Amino acid sequence: MTVEQRRRRKARFAMVARVGKDLQQLGLSPSDDVDHEASRAHLAGLGWCQATYAPEEAWPPGAELCAVVQWFPDKAYRRDSRTGKLPSLAGEHWKRRVAATVRELESIGYLVAVSGPPRAPHLHPGEELLVWRPREGKSNTWPPFGAWDGLEPARPNFKTGPNAYPYPERNPATALGAALGKLRAGTAEDGRAYVTTAGAALWPPYAEYCARVLWEPAEQFRCLPDGTLPDGAVEHWQDGVERVRCRLQGAGYHVRTAERPTSPVQDEEAGLLVWVSKVRAFSYGDGG
Repeated sequence: MTVEQRRRRKARFAMVARVGKDLQQLGLSPSDDVDHEASRAHLAGLGWCQATYAPEEAWPPGAELCAVVQWFPDKAYRRDSRTGKLPSLAGEHWKRRVAATVRELESIGYLVAVSGPPRAPHLHPGEELLVWRPREGKSNTWPPFGAWDGLEPARPNFKTGPNAYPYPERNPATALGAALGKLRAGTAEDGRAYVTTAGAALWPPYAEYCARVLWEPAEQFRCLPDGTLPDGAVEHWQDGVERVRCRLQGAGYHVRTAERPTSPVQDEEAGLLVWVSKVRAFSYGDGG
């Protein structure tokens, strides 16, 4: 691993930790300074939050920091896992506390979106918020109004079970993997690409299905144990990522990479956000 790769990895952890600390200071997350269960008890009636990583290819345009904040309802308003029933005020609690969480985060300078296909208390354990800070001078008009209207509820959920697409439905990830063809197996020329899930909050506007495709370089072009890169590693990286992009776009997918150019000097793999949208095409305005 190069020095820059280590720095980037630490920066990702630090970013999530920063948002997590802000949640604690706002009284929205259990404190690290006291017993975790006691801290949650202090949040009784409010629900609680935690910050998780958001890959750069899914950041809103112009963001300099981004994370996903997961909100979970207070235990008094959670769905009974045995009966599937909800307490009578669960929907009101969900709506009121998510709105309050958004306001609290916005009060300290974050931009917040309840993005992606809808979540609801009878189908999901909690809500997900995309939280970010824009670079100076960047517009804060994202996302477009009504960008996810009419979508089916986020999967997996309590109705589908742990399998997001139970038989006889076909998982769209199967078709996406097929579009990658031989790139999935990995070759000395192409490197290797594979499909992984994209959380609901990461879905782009108007997406009807979304996933992440991760590309990693061929073994002979990876970082050496002493932190140096083999000859041709940069060219291999650029060609490999572009090959994946062209393959997917040729198969009808929309593709977006991070605004920050990735490279083998700073990154261990390249992420691409890949989605299907039959309603309308959408551009982030950043060339992605």
